[in-house]
Amino acid sequence: MKKAYTLLGGVAFVLGMVGTAWAIPVTYSDLVLMFPPAYVSEGESTTWQHDINDDGFNPSADTLSSVRLTLLLSDDLDVSMACWWSHELEYGSLTVGSETYDLGEIDFGLYRVSLSAFVQLQDQGLLDVTLSSTGGDFYFWGSQLTARAEQVAPVPEPQTMLLLGCGLIGLAGLGRKRLFGSGGETKNTRRFVRHSLLRGIRPNLKQRKNQALA
Repeated sequence: MKKAYTLLGGVAFVLGMVGTAWAIPVTYSDLVLMFPPAYVSEGESTTWQHDINDDGFNPSADTLSSVRLTLLLSDDLDVSMACWWSHELEYGSLTVGSETYDLGEIDFGLYRVSLSAFVQLQDQGLLDVTLSSTGGDFYFWGSQLTARAEQVAPVPEPQTMLLLGCGLIGLAGLGRKRLFGSGGETKNTRRFVRHSLLRGIRPNLKQRKNQALA
């Protein structure tokens, strides 16, 4: 009965493995650099495209969970001797698809934007981005896209898993048989041990009886 439970447990495990898929977390990135930096004057904009297909992204197998853009910007500071104490304030915005993100005041540094919608990137592995000036002028040096996704690992074919499981179960049964022997061998072993013990005990009892009579 115990062997039957073990066999059924092994088969259930194999069948469970057949219908199970694993999601592996992966990260894709793409870097766009501007040399020389793109000049964005007041009321104007500049557009570029990110592509994560070259990094191994597969729209049919990967599901994006988060996308972030990191921009390197610098303001157009007027440092002439006539007005060194003042400078023009610059403001910018970022447009991705139908979503627009306010960057606030532009100074030299990194600007990080977490996207709330990235349908184009999920469907095509491409992302069109537009940077606009809403006040003043500034320079755009580059953009880094970081996308986190879950990749579905390929599931082995049912026939392959079943054959593998049956083979492992068979090997386990063969090892148990070699270790403990068959039912007939076990009975013969028990009879031999019992017979040997009795043969060892009977002479001792006879010897003690003779000593007691003497």
